[in-house]
Amino acid sequence: MRAKGIIGIMPLPCKSVRVGVVLLLAATLPGAVPADAGTPEPGAVPPVSWHRLELAARKLFWRARVTIDVRRVPASTVAGELREIPRGAAALGPADLVDLVQVRSKLPFGRSEEATVWLDPATGAVLQSEKLTGRRRPYWKLRRYGPRGYFQWREAPANAREKEKARASWSAKSRDWVAWSPPPPANATVTSSYALLYLLSASRLDRKGGRRQLLLSSHGRLVELRFESGKASREDVGFDVVGPEGRRRHRNRILTRHVQGSARWLGHQSTDEAPDTGFLGMRGPLSVLVEVGTGIPVRIEGRSKGIGRLVVRLRSVALR
Repeated sequence: MRAKGIIGIMPLPCKSVRVGVVLLLAATLPGAVPADAGTPEPGAVPPVSWHRLELAARKLFWRARVTIDVRRVPASTVAGELREIPRGAAALGPADLVDLVQVRSKLPFGRSEEATVWLDPATGAVLQSEKLTGRRRPYWKLRRYGPRGYFQWREAPANAREKEKARASWSAKSRDWVAWSPPPPANATVTSSYALLYLLSASRLDRKGGRRQLLLSSHGRLVELRFESGKASREDVGFDVVGPEGRRRHRNRILTRHVQGSARWLGHQSTDEAPDTGFLGMRGPLSVLVEVGTGIPVRIEGRSKGIGRLVVRLRSVALR
């Protein structure tokens, strides 16, 4: 992947570490309406309290680990990475800044994923996404987004012999334009499932009255997600805080808020398939527990196809 992750870690003042705890723009994002939020000017870093999260899920013999890195960069530094859409179709472009979200996943049965998404910081809209999978079913794909769909480049091994080689040797290649049907409403934000936790944390749904509405692309269609802040409660948590001196275990009883997310296919098409929310294969409603005061998610719950109910917990956080 061309976009590099963050390697610097800021010192952690012990008494200010209120974090008890993935998935990130407070009042700068339309649709985020915390009761006491202002409208800060865009800064040099994303308006979240962390820059790296490590999460894990397990159910019987099924295990997965996910690492999420975020950073904000000048648009000029990634201008060469944002591809042009062929055939003269319009592509979404950034203004002065771009948010980069990088996700690395280790999944069951020897599978792995590396994904990078380029976001418009002002709206959370996805400009481009890139994904590389490994081991059992390797492929690479890059999507460049426009107002009504995306252009996709895809590469994969054509046979078992190519499967053992580097991506440069893969010969099964395709290029396609995918138009969403129905198209997104005016002023709607279409984002990537890989950025979902980042946007939820940044929307500060830990505050009373917080709401966020997003659209995700799934199999050429759009899924509408609506998140709303619920009641607050105290929860016991355990995770590592990462600092310049290494890791230290943080165990505490913290104040959290329950955030409930609903999902539906845009356009009300009749289907027996639950809408795909994209995070570890989860479909349908999502429940997210976030720490009050930081917006950092502690726990994500949902149902995953072939697995059933799945709980994802924060394992470590690197604070700014």
